[in-house]
Amino acid sequence: MTEAELLKKHRNLVKIISQSFKSSDLTEQDLFQEGLIALSKAVKTFDKNQNIKFETYASRVIKNRLIDVTRHGKANPENRRQAEARLSGEQVTTGHTTEDLWDIIEKSKEIKTVLERECTQIERAIFNSHARGHSYEEIKAIFGISHKKIDNTVQKVRNKIRKHIKNE
Repeated sequence: MTEAELLKKHRNLVKIISQSFKSSDLTEQDLFQEGLIALSKAVKTFDKNQNIKFETYASRVIKNRLIDVTRHGKANPENRRQAEARLSGEQVTTGHTTEDLWDIIEKSKEIKTVLERECTQIERAIFNSHARGHSYEEIKAIFGISHKKIDNTVQKVRNKIRKHIKNE
């Protein structure tokens, strides 16, 4: 299935989740559009080998995005155009320059280096699970560790990454 087909198929999931978020600063349409952006991210980052249903994964990614957006009280107006383009199957441009994209690639290489050289195997596994959008409950079920241990590990890895990037 193409990304556009998956987005259309799971559009109601976004609608249901976005309706449960009420915000004085954001319209239902803004929340729905942000949810579509999150669904698009879920489609791109879903790993079939993780023994989790796509709907479960997508729900978590969508909820996390909407929590973040409502916390900050604003949606990115560009997201509406991108969401509509994704639904119609158009190619979406990010607005990044080539230089920005190279910077993103370099940062991701640095993060990978930090994970490989400075983190234990369990730290990498927990951090990668979190980065893929798994909730603390899902990570807890996989690794059998407490929420506090998960949070401490994620923060520890983030600090290692920040320290490495700051020293560059």
